[in-house]
Amino acid sequence: MPIFKNTVYRETKGSGVIVLQGLGEVKLSPPPEFGGKEDALSPEEMFVGAVNGCLLLTFSHFAKKQSVEVVSYHSEAEGEVEKGKEGFRFTKISVQAKVLVAKQELVAKVEKISHLAEQFCLISQSVACPVQYQVIVQVQ
Repeated sequence: MPIFKNTVYRETKGSGVIVLQGLGEVKLSPPPEFGGKEDALSPEEMFVGAVNGCLLLTFSHFAKKQSVEVVSYHSEAEGEVEKGKEGFRFTKISVQAKVLVAKQELVAKVEKISHLAEQFCLISQSVACPVQYQVIVQVQ
């Protein structure tokens, strides 16, 4: 099975940095709500983005496998954080996707593909909080 790696570091009085395979260095900071900088990526943003991105890629995999041509896919995700007795935790991630297809007969197929994406997305299946994935299919 694959192993996924990255490196993080911080130099004296500097921002954190994450080094991602193939992408190089990206500034790392807490979110502004926790005193961080707006011009840097936060682990919380990466966490929600990982779920959103994995759903997109899993959806795309099944669409290609079933020869379903998708004109466009656009999704927005948000993660809810709450403070409990053990500290802050993500309590829910919601992903709303809009999929555009060229033909009406593809709508049912895209709905089935979205269920497969939800079922087989590695990241959303690996997190402790629930992930809600809603797909709206539109015809061009």
